[in-house]
Amino acid sequence: MKKTILLSCIATASLIFSCKENSEKIEEALPETSVEANPAEAPVENGKFCFKNETPYDNGNGTNLVDIENLEFTVDGDVIKGKFEWIPAEKGGLSGEISGTKKGNIIDAVYNETYAEEPYPISLKILLSDDEAVVTSSDESFGTYTIKKSNCK
Repeated sequence: MKKTILLSCIATASLIFSCKENSEKIEEALPETSVEANPAEAPVENGKFCFKNETPYDNGNGTNLVDIENLEFTVDGDVIKGKFEWIPAEKGGLSGEISGTKKGNIIDAVYNETYAEEPYPISLKILLSDDEAVVTSSDESFGTYTIKKSNCK
């Protein structure tokens, strides 16, 4: 009985420490910016927002390949819905839907892979500025993306 209680306490402590550590990783990954991050002072704009990077990629065969990072979402009040894509020139990548809330220039969202066999939601934090969006996650496999603002099509 004492062994079960001890193991439960250790497991709970590990879980709490892990969650705190992941939260700290998201905060560390966000760059310092001059954009006001106080949700009470920054207005929430309604509309469609688009961000896109196209980075040339040379695979050594003389072909013109491009890696693409794409973030598009709409804001209605403080609710956002949209998509995030990372499309590398050769294979792999990410493509999924995002949904969440926007307060000031910070979005707390959940990413869901479009083609996943089983749901695996990933928590995201998106920091917006006048000319870019920085997308971070506590899930290290997701990565960090700084994507330039673009015209919505």
